[in-house]
Amino acid sequence: MNDTAFTDFTASLISVYPIFRAAIFKAFDSHAKKLTRTQQIILLTMLKKETFSMSGLARSISTSNELATRAITQLVESGMVLREKNKINRRVINISLTDEARAYLDDIMLLTKEIIAGELYNLPAEAANDLKQDMAEIAAYFKDVNF
Repeated sequence: MNDTAFTDFTASLISVYPIFRAAIFKAFDSHAKKLTRTQQIILLTMLKKETFSMSGLARSISTSNELATRAITQLVESGMVLREKNKINRRVINISLTDEARAYLDDIMLLTKEIIAGELYNLPAEAANDLKQDMAEIAAYFKDVNF
């Protein structure tokens, strides 16, 4: 992929990001559980991977170990995350989602889908066309890199 195509791809990602970010955070905010944005990002990140080390999670969400640890401690206390020592390296702490957290995130994903559908339905025609074009650009990039 050439520089122009990559620039177009990046611009498309940046233009669609606020729509989807807003929908996800709106879903979290409408739920009874009140989580910080860092906690929300941690839970979403953990959806795709069963177990993280604390430092691996901090790297994944681009934050400090201290901030990640504070957020995880609160998630452990609320029953959303399990924290245990690694069986091989006892100094490493592994974290994983609880069944309660998985059920909660299923609700969040369903609500996010409904919010996005409503937002897309109410988009003016020009904005909907721009979004369609941006999504096509993103899809073409991923196809080009065999993602």
